[in-house]
Amino acid sequence: MKPPIISVIVPMFNEASRITRLLDSLITQTFTDFEVIIINDGSTDNSVEITMPYCQKDDRFKLHHQTNQGLSSARNTGLKYAQGEWIVFFDSDDFIKPELLAHWYQLAVTQHVDVLIGNGERFNPSDLKKHQRPIHQRQPYQKVIKGSEWIIHAVTQHQWPHFVWLQLIRHDLIKKHQLQFIEGLYHEDILWTTQLALVAERIGFDNQPLYYYCANPDSITRKPDQQKEAKRTQSYLQIILQLLKEADKQSDQLLAKALRQQAVRELGSFFILFRKCCDTENRKLIAQQFRTHTLFSSLNKGVNNWHQRWFICRVYSLLFIASLK
Repeated sequence: MKPPIISVIVPMFNEASRITRLLDSLITQTFTDFEVIIINDGSTDNSVEITMPYCQKDDRFKLHHQTNQGLSSARNTGLKYAQGEWIVFFDSDDFIKPELLAHWYQLAVTQHVDVLIGNGERFNPSDLKKHQRPIHQRQPYQKVIKGSEWIIHAVTQHQWPHFVWLQLIRHDLIKKHQLQFIEGLYHEDILWTTQLALVAERIGFDNQPLYYYCANPDSITRKPDQQKEAKRTQSYLQIILQLLKEADKQSDQLLAKALRQQAVRELGSFFILFRKCCDTENRKLIAQQFRTHTLFSSLNKGVNNWHQRWFICRVYSLLFIASLK
């Protein structure tokens, strides 16, 4: 059997109340040469029962099961099953316009890109009439650029759309560079997109908002769970470390500066979570973990102004105090 042109990878964990929205939007696609790989990540609700009829009626839909291991693991599992020339990762609680796959594929082929960055808008189910701004508005539309140039552009423009669900990726690129998501890491899209951009020779962009991102009130970013919040904070520390590590490898000083600048911005996210979401015990532990790394000099190489330099000093001072309490 001839492999499909596009593999759509959909991780699923307890999405019974939402997943039909995405699956229905896939059925109505004007582009038809695709497969849908649904990875059931140990759901405990009736998500499987809701999904099964789609697989029984349409052989493009395939359901695979694993024990609950998280979003990154489910995406990696999806890659093992994918047969398509192109890969997309869609979240199970979102949905897409009927022309998305056709439009993205046509642009990718016409522009001979490794990666196409699409666009979308946020969708609020409780207020359907509310107009939403596109997720990104400052990308180099109508251009094809190298991935390293995209990092520099996006960081300079203060808009790095690292959302995996807006990426159409040539499968050969993923296989050649053995790209994978880091399992157990929250905010995993940041490092995935960094690695993807560093190896992509040609990236194209589309400004049409064809993807609908739906904020999930039950997501990890909204649950008041201290252990998960601590894990999120630690994940940001891991992201900062990896960005600085990648910066040190670069001979292009503009690229190295951009990666360090992004690390400084992720430090802001880290610090917000650290101060607002961590309990005392976790705060001390994370502060001690932070102090074990010599990041001060590397972070300061990425600053653009004295405000950022002062912010780094402030973070270090407060973390030092927290580590002693």
